[in-house]
Amino acid sequence: MRVVLRTLEKRQNANPSYSIFDYLIDEVRQYCESDSSLAISFLQQMLHLGKAIIIFDGLDEILEVGARRLMCSLIEQFSHTYEPCPVLVTSRIVGYRDAPLSPDFELHTLARFNREEVKDFSSKLIRVINQEAKSAAESKARDFIRQTEGTANDLRENPLLLGLMVYIFMARGDVPNNRPEIYRECSLLMFEKWDQRRDIIFKFPQDFDLLDLFGFLASKIFGDAEAEYGVSEDWLTKQLRQYFTVWYEDRAKSVQASKALVDFITGRAWVMCEVGPGTFKFTHRTFLEYFFARRIEEEAGGVISLVSDQIVGKAYNAEWDVVSHLALQIATYRSAPKSLQALLTLIDNGDKWNEDISKQQNYLDFLGRSLEYLTLPESNLIEAINFIFDRVIVLSKHAGFDGVEVVHSLLTACNKRSELVQRHLNAILAPVLEGESNDQRYFALRLIGTRYYGFRSGNGRNASAIIWTTFGKLRKKCKNDQYVRATKNLNEAQAYIEVYRDSLSALYAYQGLSLLTGGERDEAGFDFNPLGGIILAASLTRVMKTTRIRFDGLEFEEDDLANLIGLVASDLRGMWESGEIWKLESGTSDYHFLDLLGIVLEDFINEGTGRVRRSPKGTRLSECFLVYISLHLFSLRNSKGTSLEIIETIKTGLPNKREALEDLVEYYSCKLAEPQLEGAIRDLGAKLSAEFALCPVSTDVLQATN
Repeated sequence: MRVVLRTLEKRQNANPSYSIFDYLIDEVRQYCESDSSLAISFLQQMLHLGKAIIIFDGLDEILEVGARRLMCSLIEQFSHTYEPCPVLVTSRIVGYRDAPLSPDFELHTLARFNREEVKDFSSKLIRVINQEAKSAAESKARDFIRQTEGTANDLRENPLLLGLMVYIFMARGDVPNNRPEIYRECSLLMFEKWDQRRDIIFKFPQDFDLLDLFGFLASKIFGDAEAEYGVSEDWLTKQLRQYFTVWYEDRAKSVQASKALVDFITGRAWVMCEVGPGTFKFTHRTFLEYFFARRIEEEAGGVISLVSDQIVGKAYNAEWDVVSHLALQIATYRSAPKSLQALLTLIDNGDKWNEDISKQQNYLDFLGRSLEYLTLPESNLIEAINFIFDRVIVLSKHAGFDGVEVVHSLLTACNKRSELVQRHLNAILAPVLEGESNDQRYFALRLIGTRYYGFRSGNGRNASAIIWTTFGKLRKKCKNDQYVRATKNLNEAQAYIEVYRDSLSALYAYQGLSLLTGGERDEAGFDFNPLGGIILAASLTRVMKTTRIRFDGLEFEEDDLANLIGLVASDLRGMWESGEIWKLESGTSDYHFLDLLGIVLEDFINEGTGRVRRSPKGTRLSECFLVYISLHLFSLRNSKGTSLEIIETIKTGLPNKREALEDLVEYYSCKLAEPQLEGAIRDLGAKLSAEFALCPVSTDVLQATN
């Protein structure tokens, strides 16, 4: 049973003897044919037997602190009288510290919602608001989830903001499709409608704009680490007096208004909440960013000055990202002329900081994401894409530049015009892929071979495959040409495998061990490390049937992997027998490759031997182990391209694994029908074990040869 505390307070003000029990009688009487005696009898039985759950809703909505404390006492007395009944009291954090319940009550704070909780909450709230059937509410909830998927996915996790957006959705029939409008609608709902709809009236002057006031406060808080953490009532009073001194000519009136607004903000404003005793901050950081974005947009005086004076420098430095996009979106909202002004100004300023690759990437990424909301004709959209992609192709030769990220941002932002954008990008890339081998072409290959981008869970569902989908036809078109190139050049072979994930054994016949170890690279070769380690790990896990390392997304054919391991092991045996193996160099000495080999060792230790010992051992498993110890040994010895600090970090745990490694060497080398394979495993395994024992690492050790 629910007790609405503001309603209880109102009835008590009219009748001081009115109690919580009287409130429950009034609520239950309607179900007892208006018979008070029957209602009393029913309630007493339910309460004394503990058959009811009592929810006291909205403690914070009792505005006076004294009255709120008195209500806490009444709740505590009621809960002791009817101790068998569970009691739940709801309150916003703001105001609770001034009138807390006794320690007998456990204090809990609502956590953020996950996707399923958002869906469930939305459906239930819609049912309550509209009094609809469950199926109808669930249908509307799905529509709500769909509408808020792109622009408000993170906002939905906050219970307060989610509730506000559902109310907006039900009132309008939709949710605004841009964040500034969502924030504005939420703010108006909280300021002007939320409390009024619930008969809560807070008196303060009405001859100014609350949104403007909060924009003023946000401009004083944003960027100040201490103020962003929280501000005091004294700080709010000082700032509000400054605001109202400008607003009103009468000083007394400005002081009075300041006091009223401080009370409003600290008690009922909703947009700000108490985060500590007498310390307040914006309820959600995005409200702070929204109001600050409104402020700088209003003060800029126009789109061109906003972009050139406020946004360009911040975009290069990857600062104010949310604020800059919000301000630009507010300034250009549904205006093609203003959007064009913004785009041209961004393009005109796109040649700054040419010497700083990271700043260039920041700027191109910002420009690409702005295309999500700028209202542009197709010709201007194509102009923006050309500007971005021309620079991505040129800058891709620099190691610190991630062109894939820029293209991913561009494609994601232009999702609503995907057909046009994808068609144009394919047209741009086609001649690059048909041209001569150089850094630009290798980048194009890496781009069309990007299967996922972003964080990817075990099942791959959390990462975007938009790049892979975009270039599907182009990838298929250039496959034959790329294979021919791969038979003639190591870099092209590694690029082919990176993109297509097939013909491993066939290309190994052309390129040999260099296909895995890297070998010598062309001057213009694009670095596809740690390709060899990935292929090795995938091959071993497929042959060993382990599950700890998952490479399902690599899409290699199992037979191709198994054949490759056999070819590599055969070559390594031959090189060991002839003494040529000590000339082997690993070009894939990148720390990622070494780290991956360490994971493979863990796989052998944790799962490999256990599974092998439960089944007849075959030569293939020993071949897997030979390949592993060979590449791990020579990657450690040829780590001249990797910093000593990184190698030391990787090797820190190796001495502890030395005994396990020696056991593996003994196991995989014994009772083999091929003495050559057994000898190679024992010899190379002993040398790898010695490497494991050398810790801490010294420069002399790293440069050691057999």
